[in-house]
Amino acid sequence: MGSGGAPEGVITAAAIRCLNGYMQGRLVIDKPELEERIAKMGIKDKKKIYEAEDLAPGKQLIFAATGVTEGALLKGVRFFGEGTRTSSVILTLRTGRVRLLRASIWIRVRMSGFGSRRAGVRSQVSGLRSRRTLEGLKKNGGSHFPLGLFRLFS
Repeated sequence: MGSGGAPEGVITAAAIRCLNGYMQGRLVIDKPELEERIAKMGIKDKKKIYEAEDLAPGKQLIFAATGVTEGALLKGVRFFGEGTRTSSVILTLRTGRVRLLRASIWIRVRMSGFGSRRAGVRSQVSGLRSRRTLEGLKKNGGSHFPLGLFRLFS
């Protein structure tokens, strides 16, 4: 439960639907400029309760996130010598899969001629794992998603 912007609500609704979960949310209009903004957008009922399917409709949803800083589910970007390591999660509604992905990217900078630089990029993807259920996700590091959207009700 929490509050935040409507775009975050849509992103979270997509993740919740891919995990076969449920959520409700509503807009929080606490400033006059927000009142004007929703009027321009054509929203008539400012107290409407939205469900995940209202916010992220469709039958082929994909949610992808890559950790930037350390979190319960994803590690942050890690730098080493000549490259970086990242960890990501990919959720799909149609198949119900949860994929945890770790990638290493090496960047080599070579000098060729006076004052010019050429960079070569090589990447390696390792540790691809699939889980069909939220329970599988919880066993592999928790379920930490940005649930601070507008107002969420369980």
